Amino acid sequence: MNRLNEEILKLEKFLKTLANKRRLAVLKHLAKVKTATLSDLAEVAGISEKSMSKHLQFLDNVGLIEKTTSGVQVVCSLAHDHPEKYKDVLEAVAKILK
Repeated sequence: MNRLNEEILKLEKFLKTLANKRRLAVLKHLAKVKTATLSDLAEVAGISEKSMSKHLQFLDNVGLIEKTTSGVQVVCSLAHDHPEKYKDVLEAVAKILK
């Protein structure tokens, strides 16, 4: 597979990750509160912690959030070093979510 195809596949994965109302809700909530636990995010989204964990994995895989463990809790925040090449897309999404 050539470099162009690899970049297209990465972009597709990134956009598919954003194309989910619960993941967008997570990003919006984290932008507002800065950090939240997995259980807080599950409650905000109205889904189980198991389902939220899967959504967070998608966001983490494309570099949009950072996850840390504090005891038994998973704490999430927006990634400070999100993929630079997607900066314009993220700024557009942030404007829409405000």
